[in-house]
Amino acid sequence: VTVKPDARNPHKGLKLDLMWDQYISQFENLWLLSRESIVNGELDKLLLVKPKERLPVDKAILDDLKGWREILAKDIFKNNHNLFRSRDREKDANYLKEITQRILDRIIFMRSCEDRGLIHRRPLKELFEERTETVGTNTMIFLKDEFRNYNIIFDSDLFRPQEWEDNLDIDFKAMRGIVFETYNPYQFDVIPLEVLGNIYEQYLGYTIRLTDHQVKYELKPEVRKAGGVYYTPEYIVDYIVKNTVGKLLQEFPPNKIKKLRILDPACGSGSFLIRAYEEMLNYYRSQKKLQKKSTKGQETLDLKQEEGEPRLTIHEKSTILQEHIFGVDIDEQAVEVTKLSLMLKMLGDEYGIVPGRAILPMLDKNIKCGNSLISGDTLELKKYFGDDWYKVKPFNWDEEYRKIMKEEGGFDVVIGNPPYVRQEMLGDFKEYFKENYKVFHGIADLYVYFIEKGVSLLKEKGLFGFIVANKWMRANYGNTLRSWMKQQYIKEIIDFGDLPVFQEATTYPCILILSKERSKATFPSTKVEDLNFINLSEYVQLNHYQVNQQSLDDKGWSLVDESTEQLVRKLLTSGTKLGNYVSGKIYYGIKTGLNKAFVIDEEMKKRLIEEDHKSVEIIKTFLVGRDIKRYQPVLNKHHLIFTRRGIKIDNYPGIKKYLQQFKEELMPKPTSWKGKEWKGRKPGSYQWYEIQDTVDYYAEFERQKIIYPNICKKPEFTFDQNNFYTNQKCFIIPLSDKYLLGILNSSLNFFLFRIILPKLRGGFYEPSYVFFKDFPIRTINFSDRNEKKLHNDLVELVEVMLNLHKKIQIAKGGEKEQIQRQIEKTDREIDEIVYKLYGITEEEKKIIEAER
Repeated sequence: VTVKPDARNPHKGLKLDLMWDQYISQFENLWLLSRESIVNGELDKLLLVKPKERLPVDKAILDDLKGWREILAKDIFKNNHNLFRSRDREKDANYLKEITQRILDRIIFMRSCEDRGLIHRRPLKELFEERTETVGTNTMIFLKDEFRNYNIIFDSDLFRPQEWEDNLDIDFKAMRGIVFETYNPYQFDVIPLEVLGNIYEQYLGYTIRLTDHQVKYELKPEVRKAGGVYYTPEYIVDYIVKNTVGKLLQEFPPNKIKKLRILDPACGSGSFLIRAYEEMLNYYRSQKKLQKKSTKGQETLDLKQEEGEPRLTIHEKSTILQEHIFGVDIDEQAVEVTKLSLMLKMLGDEYGIVPGRAILPMLDKNIKCGNSLISGDTLELKKYFGDDWYKVKPFNWDEEYRKIMKEEGGFDVVIGNPPYVRQEMLGDFKEYFKENYKVFHGIADLYVYFIEKGVSLLKEKGLFGFIVANKWMRANYGNTLRSWMKQQYIKEIIDFGDLPVFQEATTYPCILILSKERSKATFPSTKVEDLNFINLSEYVQLNHYQVNQQSLDDKGWSLVDESTEQLVRKLLTSGTKLGNYVSGKIYYGIKTGLNKAFVIDEEMKKRLIEEDHKSVEIIKTFLVGRDIKRYQPVLNKHHLIFTRRGIKIDNYPGIKKYLQQFKEELMPKPTSWKGKEWKGRKPGSYQWYEIQDTVDYYAEFERQKIIYPNICKKPEFTFDQNNFYTNQKCFIIPLSDKYLLGILNSSLNFFLFRIILPKLRGGFYEPSYVFFKDFPIRTINFSDRNEKKLHNDLVELVEVMLNLHKKIQIAKGGEKEQIQRQIEKTDREIDEIVYKLYGITEEEKKIIEAER
């Protein structure tokens, strides 16, 4: 299952080859299959020796599926120009996607039916084997007949006749290649539907684009920008479904369960709906089992063997699907994939010929295409989106699901994984969102609006379960959402911090479960520390704690237990805010937008100054973020030709001559801006190498100061006594204040970093002014002898730390180890003074240091 099989090389990927007569000589290898070896991971070690051609089955199918779609789309486009002559490339591309998707979905479904033996028809492979390439482009003549027979058997919208089928030309050779590849090496009766769901979720991230003469197959722009498609891990889907659908199945009486309505408003490939459907099937099977037990006394036959699990009929599974499962997606391909996935799930435990005809349900009333976030009457939509308002695919919930919304009061459950896309990437939705959503923020991700919309679709006491990026809890754009959320009934939040829940993605999620009823004072929260758990529910049960909902600050949420919350509240009221302490003077470094021409090394600096002594006036030593380490002296590794506004380059002929060689590279190229051509500055102007910065704060760099990087894993503050400049990857606090430096580098401040600052990819924090300005700095009453002594001791210890870090740079061997021990000792002494300054008790100290 990790090496793609090859019919010509059946031993490819073989790890063990054991014959019956090698029982003794190969017993050591045979023992790898023992229970003991498997439990100890010995078999895993054998499999971890990865061959170059190692390819998991989901990756193999995904690669093949993308390849099949590209081949088929290009062939259909080449042979059917008459279908794509609307002069609207986007419209033609969408039509090509629709045709290609429908054909491939039918092939996958037919192969699944064949491998399960559900139908009594010749395999697709035989239909192509008995014909030759003389068929040419008339493939649809016999393929359409096969589609028609499947439509008779299943009566599904998947096989419903389409207008394009009658005259569609497909090259026989291309179609045969695709069909044959679905046989070797795949067995669709044993590939789990969850694997197919993962595949389709990734597959939906790609689109077809038409140029004048070509079909381009590529990632969707919004997917490329977002860093890929985020397929939700099965354990998260399972947890959300169990704690929404599963909860209501436990609480509702049977007559109410018959009308349980479940919605995913951004259903993608349908992974949440498939799992919810499975939950409903399990419920009805259990009910059937109870009914069977209740009639057992009437049975005359005494069965000695264990009774089999009760089975639901095809008709029962169809009814369950139609009554309980609903979904919407803006992508027509996603809608088709969800329907296909649900139908495959319905047939999942069926083997052997299925009885009757018209077996599958029509799902067009359940799974619909539209923009879940946009609705309104025609004139209103025209106001926001112009004459082409229909292109945003508005979805009127009261009309599309009239019975559920109007008669029943809404859905019982709303679940899903909404898109993580910034709204500005998807057209001009800003004005609409501003007027129609309470959680509006000009740069919010779309998932913010999906949360409000999802809750609004619930009936009273309905349950909402989403997995969304956890950035809303602290990011600036989450202000309105946090304020709105405090008014809701939060049942639970599970925060995964910066753990890589989504493989190969840099978005870090949280599970959010809400209820549409009156809010309670506290809610359970769990911070997941690692992904090595076996069962998420058990992990949550052991590690959750209560959070006071009303005490959460709209400026940013820190989901901590009550004792930690009290400590944070105590700290935030100790002393003055950092922004006040420094009089608002925290600056980014120079926003240079630097070309490499401006950055010179020490040798070039010396050469330019030798040629023209005046050059020293505009050559500045500067630092970048990676140069800055906690308490360490900063080294002048980089120099910057600092040609800011007001400086006449003609006054520095040596530098002017040096920069002339980069003139072509630095001159702005004609480009476009908001659809208009923008020619940039006039050719010949010497402003082409001017640093673009309108704030005159350069004097603040030319003094002793505290500097720190704009992202860091822990407090990385140091002292600059050399008046260095910095680039935009750094911040400066233009104060020569070693007392402040000690507090900022303390364990107490690190504790606040972890609680308050936004968590970025890779475990980094962002101590920018907007987040950092409210950190508490303990002010000193110098008339109080004890406070003055604490201040002076802290300053002296910080000076010791700066000196020790200077010495360790040149120390070696045993001396280096000695200095490192002294650094650690001094660090602890600084922490103790800071604890005294802030009145930290022994219990509070444990909380602070437990967070390390």
